[in-house]
Amino acid sequence: MAKNQIKKLSPRDLESLGAERLSELLLEAARRDDAVAARLQRVLAAGEPETKLVNLIRRQLRGLASRDFVPWDEARDLADDIDALAEDIVRKVLPKSPKTAAELLGEVVAAEERIFEAVDDSNGEVGDALHRVVAAWGGAWAEVGDVDPEALADLVLSALEGNDFGTRDSLVDAFAKALGPNGLDRLEQLARTKLSKRPRRKKGRAGDWDYERIRLVQVLRDVADLKRDPDLFVEATRLGGAVAPYSVEIARRMLAADRPEEALRWVADADECDLYDGLEVAELKSAALEALGRMDEAQTVRWRRVEACLDPDVLDVYLERLKGARARAKARSDVRRIAIAHEDPHIGLWFLTEDGDPKTLCEFVAQRIDELDGARYELLRPAAEALDEEEPAAAALLRRRMVESVLDRGRSTAYAFAARDLQQAATAARRSASLERHEAWVERLRAQHGRKRSFWSRVDATARR
Repeated sequence: MAKNQIKKLSPRDLESLGAERLSELLLEAARRDDAVAARLQRVLAAGEPETKLVNLIRRQLRGLASRDFVPWDEARDLADDIDALAEDIVRKVLPKSPKTAAELLGEVVAAEERIFEAVDDSNGEVGDALHRVVAAWGGAWAEVGDVDPEALADLVLSALEGNDFGTRDSLVDAFAKALGPNGLDRLEQLARTKLSKRPRRKKGRAGDWDYERIRLVQVLRDVADLKRDPDLFVEATRLGGAVAPYSVEIARRMLAADRPEEALRWVADADECDLYDGLEVAELKSAALEALGRMDEAQTVRWRRVEACLDPDVLDVYLERLKGARARAKARSDVRRIAIAHEDPHIGLWFLTEDGDPKTLCEFVAQRIDELDGARYELLRPAAEALDEEEPAAAALLRRRMVESVLDRGRSTAYAFAARDLQQAATAARRSASLERHEAWVERLRAQHGRKRSFWSRVDATARR
């Protein structure tokens, strides 16, 4: 039975089989699958004295950590085994003995080096499972009564020294509740002391990285965030070396701490017009300016972002801040003109498709069809669909552009899509008197690409349907 069918079964469906038949099936599954056998053993041991279950979990953990090589396509099974083991520790050990559960989860974390040595975790599934173990580990320590927060801080810092695989990146956050204020203070003190003993990085020596310094600086940043202390975050960043790459992160924290003037200073030189990294800059600058009562300047920042990137989220906020329907209508008209003339026609096409005004989108296509890359199907096809109803000529032009791109590149794997686009272009073209006749366009295509017989056979088959 397929897995998706099994998911549809309910406990009541299985109860109808009877206990004896279910037992037989479970034993049969356990003989074929070590993971099922291990889970079954843990379930049975849960009713025994605690030491029996704990010893069983430790044996099974040793088995997980001593496996032969696990190829990438079996890594998911190993990740499931790790998840199941951690889940049973949390569900069956934690309620009775939180400290024992915390220690067991710590042993799972400590076994990660042996686990990674034996698995091809190309998809990151085992790493993700161990991230979840780390979160459960911190949660278990939070349930331990009368824990020494300073000793726990020592444990956290020691565990971070072995974070060679990145699975413990969120360790400080996972242990925040267990550490409490005193533990966080101790962790900060320990990190500062260790940092003071690290050698300074020598200027001009490329690749001279002190990974222990990087790790300790991140501990201080994590503590700063938990304490909501942006000054500590800045100090930690300076101890790490370059501060400028973190200016946006610092500004975000200053703004959250209700310090907008300082937030603005940190992003004063950042570019809100950068296509990929400028959105948060624009949001931070405008929010800080608004907090300072400088509304017009905040709107100027937003408009610069809209002009450069046609960012719809920023445009929405910009329009909300305008007073009166007439001002909003003019701004929307202005941005459509900007989209038609945008230096990147694909950004303009995307924006106008999302904007939902077929007439402006049609105008754009008429002016800039020759600049569009027909291989950008993810942009051209939605635009064509948006135009089909009211502007069939423009829709036909976009579909023709996609067909021509497939044939020009000889991309046979896309012939089925191109044949369908050709047929839809024919339907749209016949509804428009202003466009070159479909038959004339196809005749030119056949003259240029007549040897691509597999494509034309698809076209003929589509036309016969």
